[in-house]
Amino acid sequence: MIIYLQPKTPFSKAIPRSDTLFGAICWAIRLLRGKEKLEELLEKFKFEDTSCNAPFVLSSMFPYVENKGKKFLFLPCPLFPPTSEKDFNSVEEYKKNKANKKVKYVSQTVFNAIANGSYKKDDCVVQAGIRMTKDEQKELEDLEKLFEESEAVHNTLNRITYQSKIYYESMVAKTKQKSHLETGFYFLIKLDEKDKDLVSTLKDAIDFLKEKGIGGNTSIGFGQCYIQIEDETKDKPIIANNPNEKCLVTLSLMFPSKLDQEHLKKEQILTRSFAQLERRKGFLESSYLSNIERIWKPTLFMLAEGSVFPRDKDRPNQIYGSVYKYEDSNFHDLEIRINGLAYTVGIKERETL
Repeated sequence: MIIYLQPKTPFSKAIPRSDTLFGAICWAIRLLRGKEKLEELLEKFKFEDTSCNAPFVLSSMFPYVENKGKKFLFLPCPLFPPTSEKDFNSVEEYKKNKANKKVKYVSQTVFNAIANGSYKKDDCVVQAGIRMTKDEQKELEDLEKLFEESEAVHNTLNRITYQSKIYYESMVAKTKQKSHLETGFYFLIKLDEKDKDLVSTLKDAIDFLKEKGIGGNTSIGFGQCYIQIEDETKDKPIIANNPNEKCLVTLSLMFPSKLDQEHLKKEQILTRSFAQLERRKGFLESSYLSNIERIWKPTLFMLAEGSVFPRDKDRPNQIYGSVYKYEDSNFHDLEIRINGLAYTVGIKERETL
């Protein structure tokens, strides 16, 4: 399942990621279907010593561009071993490689080529900070930015001293293109399409979020979107799974389970893993809870989108990552769950891009 979003208002701080999307969907299910329905769904996320089972896994949110009805999806650039000065024959090659290392996104075509091992550096160019094919560059030659990053000015007032204080908050907005190009965002959900009740529950929750908003500061109008939901077909998968490849790349944040940690600790595995750590911390959603002050969620360190690691041969078809559960009396008897399940795709092992 793929969900396209056309923002009506900016996202607060940053583009929502998999943990934020999971939390937003869960709160929407609780409001629409009730607490018991949500708890019943969450109980299906089972973690045992040898396996993990989850009714659905979702990716983080990524940008896309539409040109005359044709959508160009962009994905995180997979991480691979860094290059050294010895790998270049000239200063020009070194400078070009340095610029390429700053590329955060690659086109869907390039991503699939990297994943299946058919990627050729000379066939690609960098346009608007994205690595894409030369044919794609011709169709997107007017593209300048995928989205606009800016700051919003806020003012607080002390009710006792009446002193005001100005502060700034980052936000991400849809960028206005000079041509007919239309930009937006999307995310993926991997689930059993035959489970009609789950499909209906998720679609209702996502439909609700287009008005409620996604991410922070939704109470003041941030994160509202037009939403379009499309079902993925087996004949035309959005992203090729590549089940026979030895490595995996994650399209979401990943909080390693105990099994994942044991797997990644192995010396031969560690030297073939390339990941970026992300510190995740934020407030618990409190829009639907009365008489509760803002609560900080526990700080977690996760593997970022684009991280690459070898597949565990003992768990060829299992889900990686975990849902972090945290209970504390200070949280008003709330059991906090933070999504760290990995949306993984098979990828060919490479020495460098």
